[in-house]
Amino acid sequence: MVLGPMLRYVGPTEATVWLETSAACEAEVLSRRARTFAVQGHHYALVVLDGLEPGRAYGYEVRLDGDPAWPEPGSRFPPSVLRTLGGGRPLRLAFGSCRVAAPTEPRWRRFPDGQRLGVDALRALALRLARSPAGDRPHLLAAAQPAHRAAAPGLAARDGAAGRMGLARHRPPGRRAGALGQVARRARAAVREPGRDA
Repeated sequence: MVLGPMLRYVGPTEATVWLETSAACEAEVLSRRARTFAVQGHHYALVVLDGLEPGRAYGYEVRLDGDPAWPEPGSRFPPSVLRTLGGGRPLRLAFGSCRVAAPTEPRWRRFPDGQRLGVDALRALALRLARSPAGDRPHLLAAAQPAHRAAAPGLAARDGAAGRMGLARHRPPGRRAGALGQVARRARAAVREPGRDA
C-alpha cells in the first residue's frame, strides 16, 4: 500500500475506504473487496462497506490480494476503527486547518525566508487520539485550508523536488502542484504516519 487507508465516507449503514497501491490488485476491508483502478500509472481502490449497523464501531485491517497491508507491522498506534453514524449518539467532529507537510526535525521548523512553522494539527490530533479511549474519537474530520496554501508544497516535498530537478536547495521549484504524480508525491509526504518523527 502506498497511501491510505482513508475513510472517504461514512453513514449509518455504509462507509467507503480509499487507498492507493503500487500495482493492480484486489483490496479487502471488513470482508468487502474491490479491484483497483488506474489513473496515469497510479492504482487506487474504493472499497464500499455496506450492510453496517448504525452507531457501531468497527475495527478493521486492509488486505491486498489476501495479504495483510494495514496496519503496518509494529505500529505504535491503536488499530484502525470506523464508527457508523446514528444509534442515538451525537456526532463528534474534529476540525483542522493548514496542515504542515514537513517533518518535525529542527532543520525543517523554518522556511528558507526565516518564517517559523507551527505545530502540525493533524499530527497532534493523531498522537492525542492514540492515547484516548475509542469512544472519545471523532466520527469525522473536516480539514480546511485556504486556497493559496493548498497549492503550496511543504518543505519536504519542495526539497525533494528540487533535488530531483537538479535545482539548488535554496531555490525550490514553483509553488503550484502540476502533474498527478507530483500531487501524489506531495500527498504521501503530507500524510505519512504521524509521530514517526517523534
